[in-house]
Amino acid sequence: MCASTIQTKVGVIITATNAMRDAGGFDGAIGTFETFQNYLKPFNGILTTPMLIIGLQPPATFRIRQSRREGKMIGDIEML
Repeated sequence: MCASTIQTKVGVIITATNAMRDAGGFDGAIGTFETFQNYLKPFNGILTTPMLIIGLQPPATFRIRQSRREGKMIGDIEML
């Protein structure tokens, strides 16, 4: 079956919010909830499938603190 013959009924994207990216120690290369919102506006007339975009908020009880060890970035869990 060719991929172009499959019609998806709904798309689901789970991503981090900007706040989760900062608290989780992610770099700027990840696609955030806010970025997806901006990118989907121009594609509104092109997308044929409804999209559900979920933005995960940062946890309230801990965060990831990054530090450099032996030339590598390491994430440590820091309780709040």
